[in-house]
Amino acid sequence: MRVSLRKATEGEHAIAVASAMEAVEFRFGDQSMDLLLGYRCTEAIAAHIGRLTDRVVLVADRRVYSVWGESLRHCLAAHVAVSCFQLDAAESEKSLGVVQSILDQAVAAGATRRSVIVSLGGGLTGNLAGLAAGLLFRGVRLMHVPTTLLAMSDSVLSQKQAVNGVAAKNLYGLYHPAQLSCIDVQYLQTLPPAELSAGIVELCKNGLAFDVAILPQLERLAHARTEPSAWLELVKLGIRSKQLLLRQDPLESGCGVVLEYGHTVGHALELETGTLTHGNAVGLGMLAAASISRARGWLSEAEEWRHAELLVRAGAPVSLPRPVSAEALLTRIRRDNKRGRIALQAHQHAFVLLRRLGQPALNAGLPLVAVDETEIRAALEKLSSGYYCRAGPTS
Repeated sequence: MRVSLRKATEGEHAIAVASAMEAVEFRFGDQSMDLLLGYRCTEAIAAHIGRLTDRVVLVADRRVYSVWGESLRHCLAAHVAVSCFQLDAAESEKSLGVVQSILDQAVAAGATRRSVIVSLGGGLTGNLAGLAAGLLFRGVRLMHVPTTLLAMSDSVLSQKQAVNGVAAKNLYGLYHPAQLSCIDVQYLQTLPPAELSAGIVELCKNGLAFDVAILPQLERLAHARTEPSAWLELVKLGIRSKQLLLRQDPLESGCGVVLEYGHTVGHALELETGTLTHGNAVGLGMLAAASISRARGWLSEAEEWRHAELLVRAGAPVSLPRPVSAEALLTRIRRDNKRGRIALQAHQHAFVLLRRLGQPALNAGLPLVAVDETEIRAALEKLSSGYYCRAGPTS
């Protein structure tokens, strides 16, 4: 695997106006996405986007826009026509109805096939913008200006665009790669601590599930989380890990399914509690998965506890914020979007489990295995008991 990290040069047309930023080429198989990384680069980002289109449809998280949006819009307007759709970044807004509103407003504002949809916000905003871009005129160009660590280091590094159904996450969607993602870590200055911790958790997921080499760096960087240089290093760790998989599995349908580690229970917790961030819900989902793996004799007690230790270092919870019904969670898990990927019997569900740190269990070549509801209930009971709040392993 080679991630191309190179300084922009004057002769490179694609990044000439962003000379203050670092250019990264990210590969989805035979396709590529340009990444620009830097700090305090609003004008460079706007100038670069302006060279690529004559009209921007800016899809923005309303809270983010109130802090950062006018500056970006003003800089963009110096180069292109700009219309803006603002939304509340809540799971209830991640719907086909909101996508319809974005599309209708884009058309009313004069969008054409040459137009570009640009997201400004976190992963939820990026997904809504991405699905709209994939549908408008059967596909227009997509660009991201992510404003959360999770989006910068994880969600923009994917072709998957989706919205939620009534009772489960990411049921309706398509594959539509972004042409460009502009990562300016200045936006992390106003990111709530829980959101920063959520991004670090997703990076821990990568290390635990398939890229153990990054775990020492993550532990070091978790203590320097207020420094822009550390933010850039964290983003690059996410790029490194995801490129390991997506160069060979661009649609995340083979080895890339391992990125779903912690998500089966995590998605259910995110929707059921309504208060957990995506990353922190995934962290608790990883604890549930680790508990099941240990009960099967795959992970050692020390490996299970490594999960909890990393979450604590990341500032993430290791217990539920309030009591949650196991039956309510199972109802959501029964609608999980991994259904149909592997053969299952009644009362079984597809999980990513680990045989050891960095080594997922395989089933017909896929990193998914069948897990019985009795195993899930036992893991949820352990999580609810506050087990991971105690000092650590007994051995």
